Amino acid sequence: MSENLAEEIKRLRIDLSKKIADLEDRIKHLEESRDPSYMVEIVWRIACVEASAHRLLSYARNALTTLPQFEEELNRYFDDLRDFTRLMKDKEIPMNWHLVEKSTSIVLQAAKGAGLPFRIIASSIVDRLGEDSAKVLNEKMIEEIYGSADLEYWRSLLRRLRTP
Repeated sequence: MSENLAEEIKRLRIDLSKKIADLEDRIKHLEESRDPSYMVEIVWRIACVEASAHRLLSYARNALTTLPQFEEELNRYFDDLRDFTRLMKDKEIPMNWHLVEKSTSIVLQAAKGAGLPFRIIASSIVDRLGEDSAKVLNEKMIEEIYGSADLEYWRSLLRRLRTP
């Protein structure tokens, strides 16, 4: 009887130790994700994305900006957006995709104004954002700005992305 009791106590001690270690890990993770320095980085990344979007809008209005310059800045915008989404995922902070769509709609309007074909934009998004590509563009905006043919191209690109 005492042997069974000793084994049961040992098993309970091991289980309790595992649960305590798990709780400590979860607390450490929560503390890290709520560290104010990460919040500063998140705000900085948001500012970079928005500044880049508005820079593209300015480039689109500037007759001296060439398409290669515009395309380079567009790629920087999507690089900034990718870095921001990765940071949010790493810190397990939910993304507000609606706000991201608002930012990318500015970029779509700027790209259209600059004469950049939608396929270049779509390729840049898919190359940089992968599975998150569908979340950054609003299909209604694509259709309004570029038309239904480019919307269908976008949908087919997303289908290919989802197919392994």
